[in-house]
Amino acid sequence: MFLLVVSVGIALVFFVQRTTTRIGEALAEEALQQTHDVANLLNEYANVMVAVERYQRIPNKETRSAVEFALHAAGSQLKKMRFQYSFERLDGAATAHAYVKPVLEDVGQWITKGVPGYSSAAPIALKMASQRLADRYDHLRLIASETQLVDTSIIAEQTDNLDRFRESLIYLLGLFALLALGIVALLVRQRNLQMRLRKDQENFAQRITDFADIGADWFWEMTAELKLNVLSGRALKADNQALDTEHESIFTAYNNQVADVHWPTDRLTARQEFAEFETDWVTPEGECRVISMSGKPLFAVDGKFAGYRGIGRDITKRIDIETELEAVYRELIQAQTLGRKQAEEALWDSEQFLSISLDAMASNIAILDTHGQIKVSNQAWRAYCGDGVTAGGVGGHYLEAFVARPAEELRCFDMASSKVAEVLSGKQASLHYEFQCQCESPDRLRWMVIHLTTFESNGLGYAVLVYEDITDRRNLENQDRKLRADFAHFSRLTTAGELATLLAHELNQPLTAISHNSDALLSSLKEREGPDSEVMEIVSDIYEQSQRAGGIIHSMRQMVRKDSPGVSNSSVDINQLVVDTVRLTHPEAREHNVDVRLQLSENLPGLLIDAVQIQQVLVNLERNGVEAIRSHDSELRQLYITTAQDDHDFIKVSVQDTGPGIGPDVERNLFRSFQTTKVDGMGMGLSISRSIVEAHGGRLWLDEPENGMTTFHFTLPVIKR
Repeated sequence: MFLLVVSVGIALVFFVQRTTTRIGEALAEEALQQTHDVANLLNEYANVMVAVERYQRIPNKETRSAVEFALHAAGSQLKKMRFQYSFERLDGAATAHAYVKPVLEDVGQWITKGVPGYSSAAPIALKMASQRLADRYDHLRLIASETQLVDTSIIAEQTDNLDRFRESLIYLLGLFALLALGIVALLVRQRNLQMRLRKDQENFAQRITDFADIGADWFWEMTAELKLNVLSGRALKADNQALDTEHESIFTAYNNQVADVHWPTDRLTARQEFAEFETDWVTPEGECRVISMSGKPLFAVDGKFAGYRGIGRDITKRIDIETELEAVYRELIQAQTLGRKQAEEALWDSEQFLSISLDAMASNIAILDTHGQIKVSNQAWRAYCGDGVTAGGVGGHYLEAFVARPAEELRCFDMASSKVAEVLSGKQASLHYEFQCQCESPDRLRWMVIHLTTFESNGLGYAVLVYEDITDRRNLENQDRKLRADFAHFSRLTTAGELATLLAHELNQPLTAISHNSDALLSSLKEREGPDSEVMEIVSDIYEQSQRAGGIIHSMRQMVRKDSPGVSNSSVDINQLVVDTVRLTHPEAREHNVDVRLQLSENLPGLLIDAVQIQQVLVNLERNGVEAIRSHDSELRQLYITTAQDDHDFIKVSVQDTGPGIGPDVERNLFRSFQTTKVDGMGMGLSISRSIVEAHGGRLWLDEPENGMTTFHFTLPVIKR
């Protein structure tokens, strides 16, 4: 055993040392690979900077191709970089990747497509791209330097840890050796203890035999053929007669000592256990005595019947004493009956008055003593207990009166029983306790109350227990609180509507001024010779955005006034409306690295809708999806927008995000006003969106989460001309 434990310890040491060495090598390899990846990314980033500078100074096809090639090389390096390393602290490559990728995407877009209002060849586009690259270069160098330092530190730290671990293994091997010695010592001690236990068992068996021989009781055994083979006891050895009984049947005399003993032959032949079987026994001297017999069947390991073993006792003296006590008890009963009759007649009037008074009360009332025993109960208590509890439980414990009640009510009352016990024990003078339980059906909750007041009578303590159903009173109180909350909610909605109307009215005037001024400026620029096209484009954009803002305010004012939605005179393409909305929310989605994917069905019929209001619904749903993905840092960052023909009369639009989903508690109040999960949210977005959709004749709902995704759907009716 010692050699086996030592061998296992040595093998474990070599295995762990080899494994830790491989882990250290893998860590070093991944750290060097991360440093190499970040350095290559820094080099490609510098190449992009140089190519952009050259293209800015010499704008021709050759320098432009050089910029595109450098961007392609940097993008390839980003794709080759590994993000998931085996060790959590190796996150330098991921940091550099997240830092560089948006910069390269912006520069690539500006070089190829230009910036808003300027073409890709405009100097401002190249200048913005160069400035964007230069702003991030120094920080990228710092990331590369910190990554190299962290990798070096990790490798050195892990090397020290591995060295200390190997030293610990040496000490562990020594402990294994000591453990082996201890195991050998325990085995030797176990063998000695087993020998000692065997000897103690033999001594114990001898003591039991001695006690059986000198005991006052009889100890007997029978074989499988129901023949006595053991009979011991001092009472049967008084005449020192022989006990050789291997062939004596239980139905014959046993050395003239157990003659006339009536055994329970039905139990014996049925091989059943019997206890305290009383029978008469006539001794060899002719004296009649009473004995009590008990026995149990014996079975072998294979389940076969092996006989009986039991005990007998002479209970003649006990029977005589019980007979004398019974005679004395009868005389005492006769004397007490006379005195009790006189006392009962004296108490009848007072008890009758108390009973009538209690029965006149509607509450369930019972009077208890300090032990919880019911002394008196009224008619309401007895009716509450039902037919299953005789006399309302009088004479029994008060908890027994609740046994016939439904299990739910009994379980609720058990919570209050400890408080009742404190009053009965004198720890409290009174009790008022209300609790809730399910009584008649699982969906019906009831409120119960327990009043308990203590008093003394003739030096004894009592308590009055009042048990009432106060469900109706509770329901009235809850209904009153709900009405107050609904009134406050309606007041908040009214105030919000008034504020929205006032805000729309106030904003409409400056927007009208902006629209008129930009229109006048645009007309003035057109009258000039050779107007600046960029200025014309900027003024036109100002005019269009002011018109759009005015349209939104006009639509909101219609919704607040509860007017029907402003239906467009011309057909609206829902797919084009989705594309325009995605263009508006694209900056926010791009900032949070959310990929917006469109799945638009073709040949959808046109809709006669208020495009501004429906666009507001789409903006709310898209921003909610982006916010859900951003706030929970989802790994899959995608937002799907789908349009489809629901049937011939409706078009369905779906917005699905890969966020964490919506919990059941939030889902129940999702479309209610002032309900939000955002820290700075007002809780009005989804409520307003549902109002807009329903005003158009459609509906807005949340689908059951599927594969961790949250999906909102809304439908719009196809209005035929």
